[in-house]
Amino acid sequence: MPTNTPNYGLAKPVDTDSANIDVINANMDVIDTQMKTIYDKANSAIQNTNGSVTDANIGSRTIDDTVVAADGTDMPTRLWSKLGNMIKRITGEDRWYTAPARTIKQLYADLTGHTSAGTAHGSTAAATAGTIMQRDGNGQASVGAPTAATHIARKQDVDAVSSAAASAQGTASSALTRANATLPKDGSEAMTGKLDNGPYAFVTNDSTSEQAVFGAKTANGGGKRLRLEAHPDHLKVGPDSGTQYTVWSSGNINPVSKNGDTIKFLDIAKDDGDAILTVEDKSAPNTAFRVKRIYSSKNVNGGNDWLFRQLRPSDGAIEDFYLQSGKSGDIWTTGMLRWNEAGEYLEINVGGTMRPLSGIKPVQHGTVAAGAGQTDIIINSVDTSKAYPVISSYGAYAPPTGDSGASYTMVYAEIINATTLRVLNDSPAPMKWHIIEHR
Repeated sequence: MPTNTPNYGLAKPVDTDSANIDVINANMDVIDTQMKTIYDKANSAIQNTNGSVTDANIGSRTIDDTVVAADGTDMPTRLWSKLGNMIKRITGEDRWYTAPARTIKQLYADLTGHTSAGTAHGSTAAATAGTIMQRDGNGQASVGAPTAATHIARKQDVDAVSSAAASAQGTASSALTRANATLPKDGSEAMTGKLDNGPYAFVTNDSTSEQAVFGAKTANGGGKRLRLEAHPDHLKVGPDSGTQYTVWSSGNINPVSKNGDTIKFLDIAKDDGDAILTVEDKSAPNTAFRVKRIYSSKNVNGGNDWLFRQLRPSDGAIEDFYLQSGKSGDIWTTGMLRWNEAGEYLEINVGGTMRPLSGIKPVQHGTVAAGAGQTDIIINSVDTSKAYPVISSYGAYAPPTGDSGASYTMVYAEIINATTLRVLNDSPAPMKWHIIEHR
């Protein structure tokens, strides 16, 4: 019995079937019908005689503007998507179909307008804060008054400085003219007058060429004056009518400077009160006793003694140290005499070796509630050849059996090694013990 094909139902005779023209014709009709259908569909997709395809044939497509534009061939939908991606990047918008804020034509017009504008972005030739500076028709522009070293100087500021400089120059020239009329100009002319500024400071020549007087005079001609005597080998300073003091001498004094010159001789004297020598290291904190003073004072044992004082600038606190007259000798320092903190004793330097002044080391002591018999007490290490114990008992205790007399106990103590004190007693009793050790 014949079977049929699965798609179009064509009859399929078996080997034992006789040829049947009707079956063959029926198959031919089915084939013809299906071929015509296929042809009609294909022919409807091609509308132009040149074989092109219309939009209706292609159908709707969606552009994906996330497809990155790149060179090379691709399917139509991907090519259109790449073009959409490029448009989106040019406009700067989120999607390719969103209109840009400004078109290229508008941007061109903006740029052209800026290049020919006279006040781009609100620029001005005036000194207006927060605006761009623009030169006016004369190529000039204004700025505000400068307040910092890096600010632009205005003409009026420069003119003011120039005027002040001219005024100072005039004053200096006037002073130079007056000085030239009085002072020697090259060392060859004699001084013909004095520098005198009314009731204030003045300098005058003395009767000798080696002296000069400086001072401040009052309206009535009085005042205090200082005399300098410049001699070939020394310099003296003092009041005009009083004692002159040598402050420099070629024989025994070098000038003192800030650069570390050695002072060979220093003479400090005062007619009344204390003569004081002060030294201060101002690089030290003011909370330190950085001010050091030496007094030779009539108020310190009638002027016979020395007073050494150090002062703390932060609160004015002072510490005083004295040297008494009639006590001549060496001043001992920690190199000669010092306190031993660990051993709690005073040491003296003997031939370069620090030795204790005391012959006894610090005494060890303690108490113990010793029972009858032997009790060992741990002590700090000692030299058994130089140490011995001292024992005393205290408190109430019972006498031995059969003894009706006063209460007593027998105690024996011995340092049996460097760190052990052994006590032997015949009755329980509290005891005090001491270890004496010679040096």
